[in-house]
Amino acid sequence: MKKSIAAVLTVLAVLAGTPVCAATDAGTDYAQAPEVSAQSAIVMEAATGVVLYEKDADATRPMASTTKLMTALVAAEAGGLDDVVTVPKQAVGIEGSSVYLQEGEHITVRELIYATLLCSGNDATEALAYHYGDGERSAFVQMMNEKAAELGLQSTQFENPSGLPADGHYTTARELAEIGRAVSRNAFLSEVVGTRAVTLQNEDGYTRRYVNHNTLLKLYEYADGMKTGFTKAAGRCLVSSATKNGVKLICVTLHAPDDWNDHIRMLEYGFSRVSVKEIAAAGTLACHISVGGGTKALVTAANQAPVTLLAVDGKAVEYTVEFVYPAFVFAPIKRGQALAEARYYCDGRLVLSVPLAAVEDVEARPFVSKWEIFRKNFALIMNSVLP
Repeated sequence: MKKSIAAVLTVLAVLAGTPVCAATDAGTDYAQAPEVSAQSAIVMEAATGVVLYEKDADATRPMASTTKLMTALVAAEAGGLDDVVTVPKQAVGIEGSSVYLQEGEHITVRELIYATLLCSGNDATEALAYHYGDGERSAFVQMMNEKAAELGLQSTQFENPSGLPADGHYTTARELAEIGRAVSRNAFLSEVVGTRAVTLQNEDGYTRRYVNHNTLLKLYEYADGMKTGFTKAAGRCLVSSATKNGVKLICVTLHAPDDWNDHIRMLEYGFSRVSVKEIAAAGTLACHISVGGGTKALVTAANQAPVTLLAVDGKAVEYTVEFVYPAFVFAPIKRGQALAEARYYCDGRLVLSVPLAAVEDVEARPFVSKWEIFRKNFALIMNSVLP
């Protein structure tokens, strides 16, 4: 059983001084909100979801191949990255971008995800859909929509796994950024979207070279991933992520003729507004836990490293911290043993979990048998009554 002490501590993270942001182009003032070519756009801080810039971010629009972020997310979370997929006939010869899968080819889920996110292979998305949908493409699309609902997305709907034009297939810049945030929380997908190129061999011994379509990885030094998209109906679409000074931002543009420059301007503007502030020194976040069978009744668990959180525009950002720990722990306990955690929330969303570890050893009490207890008590009684 775990205890949860919520809303007992509010932490204010305040910027120290004015954040400095190195401009990509000399003479460009990135501290001013940028003008962008996109019809819809948004910049979010990845951990908190704090919005740093937006333009018509709630308008529903087609999103082309940025759809594949959700396709990959659903597949990765379903597990079985090393499962071998036999490419079905239905996944071969799909229109649009392709990695030219062959019917009957044997290829891992892992490689199909690389093909999906780097080369935007429509055939790869179909192979994933038929695999995880147990032969039913529509079942996988339903999984995508269920994941959207799980993320709280109310203006997003999928009709296929690729993003090819379809009635009823749409999202908003804000909700696509939320999908980007979810992708950034997945370690494997974060690695994939940041990969510029990779050579992989399928289970039949055939080798393919996958080169990332996301040119922003070359154009912007802080860029570290996400996905491109284009159809005539959707225009140029782009989801990007970038990390600078310990802060990761997610940027989205929909129907943006000048998307590369839009993203550089938006990301630099976003970084100009944020900073990381230490809000708890090592050892200052602590809770006391009852110990069973130990030489001490209580053990203290505390953070072993400083805690840093986001601050925006020199204003206080409010977080709530919740301590979660068991009702008791059994000895022996070793110093540094993880016993609890402090969870930080921003606007009700979990943004950081800090492990709390024992600050000292607690030895187990020596075992004393019932006979030994009786013998000692009997001796005490006899000593008290005998002359």
